[in-house]
Amino acid sequence: MDSTSWSILILAAFALAFLGTAARALACRESRCTRALGITLFLLVVVLLVVVTAPIATGRFDPTALPVWVTKGLGSFLGLSAAAAAFAYLAALVRNEEGV
Repeated sequence: MDSTSWSILILAAFALAFLGTAARALACRESRCTRALGITLFLLVVVLLVVVTAPIATGRFDPTALPVWVTKGLGSFLGLSAAAAAFAYLAALVRNEEGV
């Protein structure tokens, strides 16, 4: 597999993980599930940073070699899915604080 295929696979996997976390946050009705969601979001962000920056820092991967639709399009989708997960997590926190 070339770098474009790997990038698409990694971006799609993380986007699905963030969207899955958002779906779980929307279904969360107890305070103990918000703790697990917070830990999940934190680990997803840390792993994503390591997966993206380690190959670039070591020189094994050149992000300028990727097509624009991968970096801009799928990168934007990943950012939006991470934002959706963060907002859903915050909504779950507010819901649990208010006792709704």
